[in-house]
Amino acid sequence: MPRWGYPQHDPAHLIFPCCSYLHTRPVMKNFSKAGFTYEVVPPSDATAALVCLYCRIRITAATDVVRVVLPYPGCQLMQLVSGSVLMNTKGNSSPISLSAALLGQPTMAATFRFAPGTELWFARMKQPVVKALTGTKKSWADRVLPLHTLPLYSTLPGTQNNTFASWVAAMESYAADVLQLFASHPRKDWILAAQQSVEQGCTTPAGSDYTNISLRQSQRLFRQYFEMSSRTAVMLHKLNRALDHYAATKHVSATGAAYEGGFADQAHFIKAFRHYSNTAPARFFRHYNLKR
Repeated sequence: MPRWGYPQHDPAHLIFPCCSYLHTRPVMKNFSKAGFTYEVVPPSDATAALVCLYCRIRITAATDVVRVVLPYPGCQLMQLVSGSVLMNTKGNSSPISLSAALLGQPTMAATFRFAPGTELWFARMKQPVVKALTGTKKSWADRVLPLHTLPLYSTLPGTQNNTFASWVAAMESYAADVLQLFASHPRKDWILAAQQSVEQGCTTPAGSDYTNISLRQSQRLFRQYFEMSSRTAVMLHKLNRALDHYAATKHVSATGAAYEGGFADQAHFIKAFRHYSNTAPARFFRHYNLKR
């Protein structure tokens, strides 16, 4: 029987993938030995400033599946279609039952426990845009927030009487409305410039070159909206890209994945992975047979 704990060797990017290499096409994957399948759909160009991906996960194992999810860039709208999900973090005294929630930017590992037959849909979104529209300065880090936290909450699509494809289409319409609302936000230019800086691997947040904001103020705003330093955000972005490439490409080595992710060499990639997982990426992929 699976037990709660923090073995720290199961990256988020495989059960909750960032899938930076999937931005041009939907992908379905079946990891039968790991007990789950998932389908990933990238956002349209019109909503890419807000949405990272849409994903459907089905638990196919005959027993409960326990997965440790590591920090990833962004917040996550999660809606349960069937089954049950329990989440536990190091700061919680007892597991939290999830059905529909907004998961704030994770900064620590969390353990998710899925009952057999569980299916859930989620949309990973860029937290700075979402948080800016809520007007809150409180930290969302590692928090489970109610869905009404989201802007334009009343227009969110549900899972009832919806297929995954129709839910994605409705979410695209919702995301377009949110971005239209965001267009008039006073911090819009800074937030978009900061997101672009992270994706380009720049550890200095966007400052006066873009928005007439000083570097000190830009660093403060970065921590407010991203819930982490710009250096940590860039490292997580690189790690996501490297792991996605490593999982998707049959014959790629850890060195090739490191360069694809933007790391200087294999040693930096492995060090970043070990920071959260306490094991080497090659050993993990062999153990769970998740290599494509």
